[in-house]
Amino acid sequence: MANHEMPRRGGAAHAALITLHGIGGCVYVHAWKRVISWKGTHTQFAANVIESLLRAQLIELLNSHTALPQVKVTGVGLARLGVGVVREVEAPRAPVGAPYVGPDRALNVKKLRPEHLARPGSFDYRNIPSRMGAERVPFKTGLVLDGDAAR
Repeated sequence: MANHEMPRRGGAAHAALITLHGIGGCVYVHAWKRVISWKGTHTQFAANVIESLLRAQLIELLNSHTALPQVKVTGVGLARLGVGVVREVEAPRAPVGAPYVGPDRALNVKKLRPEHLARPGSFDYRNIPSRMGAERVPFKTGLVLDGDAAR
């Protein structure tokens, strides 16, 4: 249902829906009309409130063929009011097993990327000392290169 077909917030139908939810969600029509202090006739109440809420599927009319019909707030009506709809809890499922892990295989050296040699002069920046406060300190790195093993 389109939003423009819903009862306007603050209108008589919306206020009646809030009241219906507040008094338990299921009540006889004449008691509902008495709780909201409806001043008009029963025909006006049916046209302005009940029909509007039924059209929007916010309420459900129970026992409509009897002299004392009841109304009940539907799940759509509860959602419109911002109230969580209580759903049935499903049975717990069986736990999921462990994920698949492939067999252990030896490392294939042929698939490794080849080593790249650094061009001459690419590490000259390491000879420039840094400052730590007022003191000059040599360059430090966590990498160990071929020529640095002796340092």
